[in-house]
Amino acid sequence: MPSSRNLDSCCWTCQLETTWSQSIRGEASKFNNETDKQALVEFQSHLSENSLASWNDSFAFCKWTGVTCGRRHKRVTGLDLSGMKLSGDISPSIGNPSFLTSLSLSGNSFHGSIPLEVGKLFRLQHLNMSSNFLGGGIPVSISNFSILWTIDLSSNNLEHEVPSELGSLSSLVLLSLRVE
Repeated sequence: MPSSRNLDSCCWTCQLETTWSQSIRGEASKFNNETDKQALVEFQSHLSENSLASWNDSFAFCKWTGVTCGRRHKRVTGLDLSGMKLSGDISPSIGNPSFLTSLSLSGNSFHGSIPLEVGKLFRLQHLNMSSNFLGGGIPVSISNFSILWTIDLSSNNLEHEVPSELGSLSSLVLLSLRVE
């Protein structure tokens, strides 16, 4: 039969491990949420006007216009800023919200090129940047996505060369690159 001293020592060790584990998880979660928020703030800073004025500390970033967060982990899973009359270039920070599954920036006036960092969004399922003024080429890094279903880059000023690597997107059901 275990002694009371051994049992107390065992319980204290379990409490310490539980507290330490919760602390580490909390810090990691806080860091990741902060990373998502900083990515959104950086994205906003690349806009030409004071667009998305509601993106401020008055609200939790998961409540900001166009932002969807997961219920459990409170990470950004969707960003839908379609038709919001936004202009400017798309910040490379758009590649930082690592839980992003849907990104829609269609129907705005974004210019410049599609940032290579979009290729870091390995959970992305839907990408819509149609009806903007984006130029340059289609980043080959987009072909890294294993679960990407839809890509709509139509009605932009993109180069006509389509990277052959896009053929490796086995889950892709829609690819729209039409020019109007």
